[in-house]
Amino acid sequence: MTETQQKIVENLDRQFSEMGFATQGVEALREGANVSLHTLYKYFPSCEAMVIGALAAYPESDAIRAASAEHKAHVREMFRDRLLTVNQNCAVEPLSEALFVLHEGLMESARIIGIKQATDATLRCARTLLSSASIH
Repeated sequence: MTETQQKIVENLDRQFSEMGFATQGVEALREGANVSLHTLYKYFPSCEAMVIGALAAYPESDAIRAASAEHKAHVREMFRDRLLTVNQNCAVEPLSEALFVLHEGLMESARIIGIKQATDATLRCARTLLSSASIH
């Protein structure tokens, strides 16, 4: 973790501790982190990533690990449900697993190459994956 990223995490953790997770907008988080919006999104490309980043500062916490695992399971289930809505005859399990992996990769790659470039690449991959399964 870079020094800037560590500073952001510490500030996000402080803000979430003081004001909770649901009440703050991105501008308030950016202001509290004392960085530009570009820098905040470079390291944490979504509000979800900001919360996870702040919680990740405490990897030894069983409660945080459990909450993170529960959230990831929920995301996987959302992909599965959406695929079933679109096409009940598709290979739901492998497709939802692949979309979940793309989602996780987006979160990580956005930190390196930026949110727009990472999102564009992820969408191209997802479209190719879905097209190969005859889902348009």
